[in-house]
Amino acid sequence: MNLRDCQQATAQIHAGSGAVVGTGFLIAKQYLLTCAHVVQAALAGQPDGLNQTVTATFSMAQPERVCSTRVICYELHELDDPDPEKRRRDFAVLYIAEPLSIEPVAMRPLAQLSDLPVKSYGFPKGDRLGRHLEAAIAGEVGAGWVQLQGTETGLAIEAGFSGAPVWCARQTAVIGMIVARDRKRPEAKTGFMIPVAKLQRPLRAVEWHSLWQILAADQAEAAQPMAAAYQHCRPEHWPQPWQTALLQQLQDLAEMPAGQTADPPDKHC
Repeated sequence: MNLRDCQQATAQIHAGSGAVVGTGFLIAKQYLLTCAHVVQAALAGQPDGLNQTVTATFSMAQPERVCSTRVICYELHELDDPDPEKRRRDFAVLYIAEPLSIEPVAMRPLAQLSDLPVKSYGFPKGDRLGRHLEAAIAGEVGAGWVQLQGTETGLAIEAGFSGAPVWCARQTAVIGMIVARDRKRPEAKTGFMIPVAKLQRPLRAVEWHSLWQILAADQAEAAQPMAAAYQHCRPEHWPQPWQTALLQQLQDLAEMPAGQTADPPDKHC
């Protein structure tokens, strides 16, 4: 995969008025990743975007096609969130019901935490043509974010780049997603990305939703074995309520830690 392939998989995220409010990129067939605050902007400030409809267009690959998407994963938490594990989560996954002929990006964990040149492509300040961005990895900061430092002559990270993929030529893959800029020091051309290692929750959301799409075709047949699997895998002191619907069971299973299952059911019952 090369940078142009990455551009082909990059999409504009639109508000209801049609204005471009941010960027997203295809991480699996029919699944877009973007920032939750981009979805919030697309929905005119609505606090919870889950299950809402957002439109997107792939301006490089299929500029004439407007894709209607549904938000299947949405998490937006501030730095002062009482749960330290949730601090600075800012991501959303959008599901496109109609199949696409566009290849999703390759994603790999960041292999080097400083002096690594990277590139991106997004839609700063609602620019419909798109703009290229060059930067370097400066290092890790709080909440697991990674600081990006823009080049002296290139563009700064601006509003609209949020949700854009960060492409690394050395790793021939996307290594993160742009999430914010340094608003206090715009002249410094500093921004931040969420690295792939911190994007496992939205990637798991794609997995459980993909599985649900397969099982939903015959829920009656899948219900009993799924309920048995849920009962077996659910830890004894799991804090979430007991789920009975197939989709919610899959979501719950995706959150459960590996290796902590309940006792196996008695085969003679």
